Amino acid sequence: MWTAHLFVADETAALTTRLKVGLALAAHDHPAGYVPDSLERLVAHPQAPSADRLALAAAVARRAPEDSMALLRSFASDPLAQAGHRMQAIGLLEGVDLGEAEKMRALQTRLPSGRTARGQHREATARAERESAARRGRETPEAVVVRLESTIEEILDDLISRGSADWLGDQLDNHIAETDWEGVAQDIADICGVARDENLSSSLDLLEVLTRIRYGDGTSPIPQVSGLDTVGDEGIPRLAREELEAHARQEGERAWRRWQDLVGKHGWNDDPLEELDDKSIDVNQDLTDAVRQKAGDHLRKLQQHLVWKLWPDLTSAVRERDYAGARGHAASVRLLADEAERAESLWRETTVHSFSFDPLTLSWPRDLWMVFEEWQSARR
Repeated sequence: MWTAHLFVADETAALTTRLKVGLALAAHDHPAGYVPDSLERLVAHPQAPSADRLALAAAVARRAPEDSMALLRSFASDPLAQAGHRMQAIGLLEGVDLGEAEKMRALQTRLPSGRTARGQHREATARAERESAARRGRETPEAVVVRLESTIEEILDDLISRGSADWLGDQLDNHIAETDWEGVAQDIADICGVARDENLSSSLDLLEVLTRIRYGDGTSPIPQVSGLDTVGDEGIPRLAREELEAHARQEGERAWRRWQDLVGKHGWNDDPLEELDDKSIDVNQDLTDAVRQKAGDHLRKLQQHLVWKLWPDLTSAVRERDYAGARGHAASVRLLADEAERAESLWRETTVHSFSFDPLTLSWPRDLWMVFEEWQSARR
């Protein structure tokens, strides 16, 4: 069956033999609702005898009437088919869909005569041959070079625009500032979509092939591994959860040092203790803001590293025909996408948690803090 499909579609094979194979294919038991494209083209073939075309459509109609409707309509509306054969097709169509058959019967009076249709077909064929010859005449070596260079430039322009700052994470700052989960998620999805686009690897492969055709073999050697297997890094910004926790502790210590300064300034009078109480609440809020700021800054760094570092390096390597280098940059871009997904998850966690720091973990304020807690207890 597979071989028959190939043979029927082969324009270099003898038409009479293709029609015989097509007739066997039309009678073959196919899945419901399926008529091979090669068989449809054969039924509509302008050089095939009208009787053979009708036989193909009729064979499908006998095997699966519902599946034959498109073939019968196509044949019945073709002025190159003989009028008597068209009427037989309409008769077969009546057994499937009476309404469609009536439409095809009404159409017969508006079809041109067979002679006129054949003349129109000859003119269309001759016109197509003249246009094809004209196109071949325009295919001078200079024209081929211009077209190659134009295609290379179009692909390169597309690569540049993919990593452009004009759209890639353009609203990321606002979305982070507004704690817009959906907005940030979409920004990161845009970054990952560009970084992991399968078309990136195929575009680099196509550019290398076209460049070799146009300029010769003066490019970097074709790698033995695919672009997806290339290893990259290039100093991608990274933020581990442990680093964020260390930052939280550092900010907490700094905040409580400021609280200690208030104690040193005011002593233990009752009025300043009110200020210390308020400040202890502000400390944890400042700490939470600082941690969220750190996680948000990391997302911004990733977007900027992609737009201002990795992607320009990738496109520059392509312009210099260094395709091995370009594939290395593309691998780094994919690593950046992995980091961006982890960073977005980490940032999201910081937006739902409030951070606090226990000053008793520091050495200096233990006695001072216990006095302060006693004062707070006395007020309750």
